[in-house]
Amino acid sequence: VVDGSFELRLVDENIDNNQLDNNVRWELRSLSDPSQPVIASERTIDRLNEQIIKEYGFSVAILQTPEVGTNEDEENGVVGYEEEYESEEPIQWLTGIPDDLSGGTTSFGDLVYDFVDNSPGGEDADIDPNQAFTNIGPGYFIPYYMANWRRKEDQNRDLQYITPAWSDLSGNNLARGRMKLEDLNNVDIVFTSNKDLWSRCVVIEGANRYYNQSGFLAEDNRRHFDLRSDPNVTKFDNDRDGQPDTDTDDPGTGMGWFPGYAIDVETGQRLNIFFAENSVYNGSLAGDAFVGEPTGGDMMFNPSSQLFLPAGNFVTLFNFLSGGQHMVYVTKTPYDECASFRANFSASASNLLKVRSIPDITWAGFIMSAPGTEMLSYEEGLIPEDVTVKLRVNSPFEVQEGTGAFNGYPTYRFTIENKQSTELSEVEVDDALDMIKVVPNPYYGFSDYEQSQFTNIVKITNLPAKCTVTIFSLDGKFIRQYRRDEIGAVPDGVNRALKRQQISPALEWDLKNNKGIPVASGVYLVHIDAGELGERVIKWFGVNRKFDPSGL
Repeated sequence: VVDGSFELRLVDENIDNNQLDNNVRWELRSLSDPSQPVIASERTIDRLNEQIIKEYGFSVAILQTPEVGTNEDEENGVVGYEEEYESEEPIQWLTGIPDDLSGGTTSFGDLVYDFVDNSPGGEDADIDPNQAFTNIGPGYFIPYYMANWRRKEDQNRDLQYITPAWSDLSGNNLARGRMKLEDLNNVDIVFTSNKDLWSRCVVIEGANRYYNQSGFLAEDNRRHFDLRSDPNVTKFDNDRDGQPDTDTDDPGTGMGWFPGYAIDVETGQRLNIFFAENSVYNGSLAGDAFVGEPTGGDMMFNPSSQLFLPAGNFVTLFNFLSGGQHMVYVTKTPYDECASFRANFSASASNLLKVRSIPDITWAGFIMSAPGTEMLSYEEGLIPEDVTVKLRVNSPFEVQEGTGAFNGYPTYRFTIENKQSTELSEVEVDDALDMIKVVPNPYYGFSDYEQSQFTNIVKITNLPAKCTVTIFSLDGKFIRQYRRDEIGAVPDGVNRALKRQQISPALEWDLKNNKGIPVASGVYLVHIDAGELGERVIKWFGVNRKFDPSGL
């Protein structure tokens, strides 16, 4: 392996056309030694091919991927979800509400969180037939595109429900026609108590039209997705009253701070991120029913763990507190303190202005704090434990228009340092022998290596290329011996640049002795003699299964 810095760039036949055609290849060049020739890919990226770069000691394998949401596989382009806390034993405070969560009280509760219509027969069932998008990790985050905005009809009865999606009072969502599922970005969402990293953002009203229709009005009669009616706030609580200080340098309403930031991991750009809160839950109604202080109307991202308010004699939408309904919205726009959202979500803005900004939203999260945990005070930074949420979906290689650099073509730089092979030391030899395992151990009648009921197979793995493996019974009787010598072996195949010391670092034992007779159940000793590398003995326990002649 050669130390150095390298650049890998995707190109096509017409490199100046500002788009990736089907015939896309890659080029690799050394930045440490520009005199070295450029290495081009042997095949286009529409076929997976691992190309050995013998000059530098590594390989390159790149494959174009289909757009997310094209139903070309069961996952529909969903790659995965991960939460990464800062400490090894974290306070796992982050939780949320997934689609179809039962309210836990009435049949109405089973429907109030049905905010994605992708179940069989649903309007979006053809987009997401396997519900892959509503099962990304625990389901707290969904593509905003999938969030439902329509009235739900059940036996001619209009059902009220809570959704991250915006809709006007008529139940329309004019923005969806301007959105595409393939606009989903791969993002890291970082929640942190470090105020130096917080994001200036809009704080929008989360009370949807069903609250208005039921007589539960938001503060100052703000509409869904209007800026909150409270004055703009700073990141600080200098008077220590538990509330954010009013921002006297920036008069107006609805501007606050998200405790963290969002990054597009493909471009490295910081993104606009903002949140909602439902000001109906400001404590003016049913104040005694809240556990702790009401958190729906204070311009802070401080979701509680309280899902439901005590029902009394009649359950309404108001009873579904949902932690104050703190929805998180990630966008595809570069971070500019939510400038366009501030203009288009103002209380005086028309729906047509909202339609200009809503298509820029990519992910929506319905976040709560976990039972038994509490958010910190505003002065302390709100977040009990820093955590990064990673959302990943398929994203085809494409031109990033408007960047200027490399004509927007995907370009990657990487550095390799201190990766050359070295002479074996005594410590490394001992560690290498420690890696040898007998699997499975213990063995209870079968293993995943077996192809039928007539075979018994265990593997001795991570063996050196040259060694002698001898198997003994516990009382020292000889059972079986294997002599390995694969030094200099070359695997089958056309790529002669690949040479390695052994074809496989494992051998198979069929649980028979040197006469071909199956061994009895019990404990056995596996002795590995690797010559100058050392020796190792492993105890193995196995239970043989009863012979099954049913397939004969």
